[in-house]
Amino acid sequence: MMFALAVYLVVIYYFMQTSRYPYAWYVAGFVPLVIWSDTYMDIDNTFHFGIFRLLGTSAGVLIYSIVSVVLWPQTAGDQLHRLGSEFLDRSRQLFGLYRRSMREDAPAADRSALRLQLDRLLPQIQATLQAAYQDTAVVKAQRHAWALVPGALRTLTDALELWQVSIEDCRRLDPERALVGLETALQTLDQRFERIEALWAAGQLAGIAPASTLPRQGQQQAIERPPRWDPERFATALIPALAFIIGYLLWIYPTALLGGVRGLLDAMAETDRAIAEIKWEQWAVARF
Repeated sequence: MMFALAVYLVVIYYFMQTSRYPYAWYVAGFVPLVIWSDTYMDIDNTFHFGIFRLLGTSAGVLIYSIVSVVLWPQTAGDQLHRLGSEFLDRSRQLFGLYRRSMREDAPAADRSALRLQLDRLLPQIQATLQAAYQDTAVVKAQRHAWALVPGALRTLTDALELWQVSIEDCRRLDPERALVGLETALQTLDQRFERIEALWAAGQLAGIAPASTLPRQGQQQAIERPPRWDPERFATALIPALAFIIGYLLWIYPTALLGGVRGLLDAMAETDRAIAEIKWEQWAVARF
C-alpha cells in the first residue's frame, strides 16, 4: 500500500507541474490519501466514506464551475497574463541577485528557489498558451506572435544561467576595471525588465507587431508544448512520494505496533481475568 500510493503521488505531481489545472491534479492526489487515512483500521466504512467524499467533491466542482461561468468568468488568457507577470517578476528578482553577486555574495538559497520557480512556471505558461488559443480572441488573433514567447522566455532563463556560471570569474577580474561600462549595461537591462513588466501589466505586448509580419516557425509545436519527459520534473515529483513514505513509516508502523501491544495487553488481562474466575469457581466448589 505504501509503495502503491507513493507511485500514484509521483504520477500526480509530475503532470501537475505543467497542467493548466494544477488544482484538479492536487484534488486527485489528496482525496485518495484522505479516504485511506480516515478509514485506516476501519475498512468496513471505506466504501461509504469514499462515496461521501466523491459526492462532496463533485458538488464543489459543480458549484465552482457555475460561479466561474456566470459570476466571475475566467479564460486561459487571464491565467496566461497572471503566469507571465509572475515569471517576469521572478526573472527580475533573479537578475537582481546575480547583479548583486558581481559585488558581494548573494544567498545561494534565494537563487536556487527563484530558479526552481522559473522552471515550474515556464511549462505552465506553455500549456496555458495552448488553451488560450482556443478561448481568448486576442491571443488567437496574434497566434504567431505569441508562439515566440515561450522560446524567448526559455532563452532569457538560459542567458541568466550562463551569466550565473561566469559570475565568480567576473568577480576575480575586478569588473570596474576589466569590464568597463558593465554597471551601465546592467542598469539598462534592469530598466528594460521594468519596461517589459509595465507593458505586460497593461496588456500591450500582444500588439507589438502584426501577426502577418512575423515568420512562421517550422518547429512551432515543439517550442510551444512542454516535453512529455523531463528528468527535473520527475525529480521534483519524487518529493511528495518520499515525504509520504517517511510519514507512513513514522505513523502506520508505530500505530500498528502500539495496536498489537495493546491487543496483547488486553489479551493478557482477559486471560488473567478468566484464570481468576476459574480459581474462584474451584475455591467455591471446594468450600461449599
